[in-house]
Amino acid sequence: MKYFRNFIELFAIAVAAIFIYSCAKDIDNKTLDKSSTQTPTQSRTRTPSNDNTTETATVLGRQRNNPYTITNMTLAFNTIYRTNLVALPVTHKYIKFLPTTGDHLAELQDWEINTLTPVFEFPLEYEVTTAGDYYVDPAVQDSAYTYRYASVPINVTLPNVPHQLISALFIPPINSYVAEQAFYQVGEIYEGDTSPHPTETEGNGGDGDDVEDDCHPGCDNYPCCKLGWNDCNEYPCGGDPIDPPCLPGSPNWPACLDVFPPPTGPDGDPDPDYCECTEYQQGQAVKTWKVQIGPGEDCSQFEQNWGVGSGVECTPGVSLPDPPELTNECGCPIPNNPNIPAGCIQVDTDGSPLPVKTVMVKLKDTWFSGDITFTNIHGCWRLNGSYSNNVWMWVQFQNSNCKVRAMRKWYVWQALVVADDYVDRFKHPPYNDIYVHYSNGAIDNESLARRYWACAHTINSDNEYRMGAGGDGIPAPRTRINYLLNAGNSTGGAPMLQGNIFSSWPQLLIAFGIGPVLPALTSPLYPDITNNYSQTDGAATYKGTHFHECGHASHHTLVGESYWTPYRNHIINNSLQPGVTGPYGNFGNFAIGSDPERVALGEALGNFTGFRYGSTGLGGEGGEWSFGFIPAGLMFDLGDTLVDIVTDPNPPLTPFKTGPDNISGFTPAMIFGALNPNVNSVRSFRNRLSTLSLGSTPNTLPAYNTFVDIYDVFN
Repeated sequence: MKYFRNFIELFAIAVAAIFIYSCAKDIDNKTLDKSSTQTPTQSRTRTPSNDNTTETATVLGRQRNNPYTITNMTLAFNTIYRTNLVALPVTHKYIKFLPTTGDHLAELQDWEINTLTPVFEFPLEYEVTTAGDYYVDPAVQDSAYTYRYASVPINVTLPNVPHQLISALFIPPINSYVAEQAFYQVGEIYEGDTSPHPTETEGNGGDGDDVEDDCHPGCDNYPCCKLGWNDCNEYPCGGDPIDPPCLPGSPNWPACLDVFPPPTGPDGDPDPDYCECTEYQQGQAVKTWKVQIGPGEDCSQFEQNWGVGSGVECTPGVSLPDPPELTNECGCPIPNNPNIPAGCIQVDTDGSPLPVKTVMVKLKDTWFSGDITFTNIHGCWRLNGSYSNNVWMWVQFQNSNCKVRAMRKWYVWQALVVADDYVDRFKHPPYNDIYVHYSNGAIDNESLARRYWACAHTINSDNEYRMGAGGDGIPAPRTRINYLLNAGNSTGGAPMLQGNIFSSWPQLLIAFGIGPVLPALTSPLYPDITNNYSQTDGAATYKGTHFHECGHASHHTLVGESYWTPYRNHIINNSLQPGVTGPYGNFGNFAIGSDPERVALGEALGNFTGFRYGSTGLGGEGGEWSFGFIPAGLMFDLGDTLVDIVTDPNPPLTPFKTGPDNISGFTPAMIFGALNPNVNSVRSFRNRLSTLSLGSTPNTLPAYNTFVDIYDVFN
């Protein structure tokens, strides 16, 4: 097992996964095609292997010299621009978080998504020799609470989690003279590009002029030697570009230090205008190149007069239009700039690849910069900014509405952290067409591929339920709802435990001989909805259970804990008492302390949403009853116009009741609008629904009462 965890927290979570039920459920390792990204078949593709069950550890190398310290960056700025600044202003704080409780972990997870500040398990100033799925700091006592690290913008408030300030940072654009000089001063490899005016006539790439110029920090005339007519130590450096383009306090500071023009269009690609420059020696043209210019620049800025017919003359060129954008596997536009990270994420859905919607994508460069973005409804994602050289990518299964945690092989530590998939490290561009596909992984239910498949469908199902239910007038489940998945053959449940005190945990611990009565437990990490995936589950079956449980979550939004505590107790009591079948019991055979009328109403609502949004077997025509007392088809029959016959399933235990389904016109909004904490049985639901909504339907009160009473085995 990779982690050791606080025993009480883990056991409580494990119990939720096992004993909270709903109705029964009716390539090679990390391969990448590194070819060009300009056609859909040439994407950088990542598909988790179906038979890979082992997560790998991140391995760190040496601790590097930090070029982003305030002292080093101030020295670099003063060296380049001949200024005498005492200290550059802090742009970021490099923070080490030291969580010690589940509350700290939950707080940090919510803070990350609320502030869009990436948090990482490994220290950012170290080399990463092997990038893996997890990292545990060797100094921590309980690896559940391994340290976390983040580069936090100065204007972002820190979470209420113990932390240390490692260093104040100044982070300029990587493509700036200040950044290049700062890396040179500490002896670290610079991964940016400060060649602002690439020549197109001599095939020298992005160096700016002759390949032999050897222009770098340390040259007496750096950065002037970056220009097309100047080599290292050849001419003194004066004027532009060593006049600072901006100073602290200037508009757009410190982005204004970027050598390249900022993005100007909606696609994030640079402005294509240019100047055509020619070098003359004693009146003879020596060479010609094109200079790309940005906002506020004109051709005169790149001219030189060396006297006697020698110098550089520049004239405006014709605007270069953007080439048309191509699309990838998902139909997403591929940015023309290969340095802009973009791509799409899909999941196998019973043989068809469908988009993974609004899932988090986390990116990181070699040092302290990172980004968080989300896929859209087409599975597409894209950053507005660009990266250079190394880019790390993760898919994290959460968004503003939900958090997904998923256990495999009883690795219950996985229930404490949001599930994520380390995609890969891309060592060079292009990054503009990264395709991630999650296969169903059914070859091995314990595989990472299967886990990611279940997480992706959970994200999608949450999205689809909220949209469908919202359109029907059903209240949405709570935001940031906790999902807990497990690789197993049991089913799902909606314990709705996040942040709630659940006094039944101690009796459950005693029942399993774990120890003495423990205090009531509460944690923001506990699950609201559980769902288990078996090897035979397809997407439709798995998602159908999810829609059932989301119906419970909407119900909980309306009725709260006063309704849910006896609901949980019923399930636990019936799960533990010998001689009782299943977590609900059966009509005429319930455990002591049961509340079957409450459960009958609650499960009828879950059956309704499961069928309406997921086409489950129960909850529609032909799926009227469950366990002899749950009226699975009641809510559907209240709204449909088909007249069929409904019959009590329990004679001779109950009086024989049968009759036509001649009731119609009740909408989902009416059904859920009748719920409150005191509506805790089919009879009380019948009465409140008729009071609120019968007059808006074509039904009479006697016919309505007669019909609903057929579905009520307790009256």
